[in-house]
Amino acid sequence: MSTTPELVVVTPWYPTPEEPHHGVFVRDAVRALGFEPAQVRVVHLRRCGLGTTESMHTAPTPEGELVRIDVPVAAGTSRAKVSDLQRSALLEHRVLAGARVAHAHVGLPTGWAVAHAAEPGTRVVVTEHATYLREELLSRSGRERYGQMLRRTDVLAAVTEGEAGAVRALYADLAHRVIAVGNPVREPGAVHPSPGALRGPPDRWLYIGNLVPRKRVGLLLDSFAQYRGAHPQAALTVVGTGPQEEALRRRAEALGLTGSVRFAGPRDPDDLPGFLAAADVLVHVSAYETFGLTPVEAVLAGLPVVVTRCGGPEEVLHEAAAARLATFVPTDPTAAQVAGAVAGLSDSPPDSRAGAVLDDLRATVGRRGWGARMRAVLAAQQPDGPLGPRGVVVLAMSPEGNRRVTLMAPTVLRAGVRMLVLTNSSRIASQLDPRVQVIDVEAATRWSPVHVLETVFTGAPQMVLAGFERLIGLGCSLPRLPGRVARAGQRRVGGLRDRMRRAAELLHEKVMHPALHAVLDPLPNAVHVERRRLAELDSFTPDHVLWADSESLATAWRIARARPGWPVARLPGTLDLRDLLRAG
Repeated sequence: MSTTPELVVVTPWYPTPEEPHHGVFVRDAVRALGFEPAQVRVVHLRRCGLGTTESMHTAPTPEGELVRIDVPVAAGTSRAKVSDLQRSALLEHRVLAGARVAHAHVGLPTGWAVAHAAEPGTRVVVTEHATYLREELLSRSGRERYGQMLRRTDVLAAVTEGEAGAVRALYADLAHRVIAVGNPVREPGAVHPSPGALRGPPDRWLYIGNLVPRKRVGLLLDSFAQYRGAHPQAALTVVGTGPQEEALRRRAEALGLTGSVRFAGPRDPDDLPGFLAAADVLVHVSAYETFGLTPVEAVLAGLPVVVTRCGGPEEVLHEAAAARLATFVPTDPTAAQVAGAVAGLSDSPPDSRAGAVLDDLRATVGRRGWGARMRAVLAAQQPDGPLGPRGVVVLAMSPEGNRRVTLMAPTVLRAGVRMLVLTNSSRIASQLDPRVQVIDVEAATRWSPVHVLETVFTGAPQMVLAGFERLIGLGCSLPRLPGRVARAGQRRVGGLRDRMRRAAELLHEKVMHPALHAVLDPLPNAVHVERRRLAELDSFTPDHVLWADSESLATAWRIARARPGWPVARLPGTLDLRDLLRAG
């Protein structure tokens, strides 16, 4: 190996001669950091079968020195055990020795291995972009191991606030270590010179991604078939491969789409701008995305996008959707909804502020912008710079208001404006950047009979399941089959508890809040704020007080009455808020 590098990047995925597309996104992230090759060592912990002898190979690359370590792992091995094997490999080959910064990709298994193999004094940064994270955190043993990683990590950089919030909610004492930085997105340039504008009917559909169940390419084919019924000249190009490819080809044939659907296979990332330029719309109906690289890259190229509200895209493209550069459909849409959204693009020209929104998106997640922000994280600096003296208070007293707050918070912080949220939801704090101050007024109504009954009704079953989960966890450390059975059982119980938690949230949002809380809570909340919380608002010295929902109106009125010099108004729309914050 070469001399001690400035940065050691450790990853379970990286391109190989046999799999040139495997881990390309990690290589892109290394390139985006902009270090000199002599400063970087990339350690690829390649998972191999048990018949393989552990070995290490080094080679120079344009990104830096590449060290590939083959780690023999039996099929079905838990990620906890894999993390142990990876730590042993890192220690045996001393690839972290002397490094100033160690940057691991995904918390389990690799972040845990790096955090437990790094030398004292090495700054450990973990980027979390695993689609399996929430599944891993369902089990008690998975949460314990993830917590061990987090306690030895300086910063966990999630790709969205949604992913960061899932971690903060479980580790409140470590929430300050968890931030959202995004993913580096290739900037294909002005492939479409008029961003978001159509050059004709949106008949040339494009999909780029893996052909796996989570991406729901079958639904995409059904949607395209429905659209093509009214637009017989339409065509769909599918770029990518995966285990569902043959089944999808058969489905396209059964739908009568053989001549209008082209399966282009896997392509090098450098080829993608050509596909983006030849398309009218990118359609992405995935069930879940931690970030959503492809839709974001398409938006940066100026191509209209139709995408599900599947996690990352809703957050990352929030402003782009307001500027009509992207169109959201429900998380679980029908084929008719997708086809209708594409057809509706003809009647939805981009907002006049679309160019400025694109500039902001490039500065945040474009390769150069993300690289500068991530380098700041590696250097123990704030990625978005310090916040200025101006401040905004947002009042949110409903599920919908809190959802609006979580989506608008990045807009406020990127403008360099301090933010304080006054809410009756204790859970919202974990969903927000640690720089956002939160005043929780839940105490105003916590002991009301309605709230107590709801808490008991929804919380008691979850507590029972939590105890059962702990009991099963006693067997997770057992070897071989008993341990695997215990871990699977624990994950199933954790999954059931998570479904019950989501059902409780749905009950609150769809039934309890509109029927009872929206009527009974506003006045007690307003009185509580006026009598007990105004001093906290005084110390914040807001330039604007904005109410996000009708349930906050009583509180807003009392604040305006008590502090007549403060401008109090309704929270404006996404782009109008952006203009307000940047107007000074």
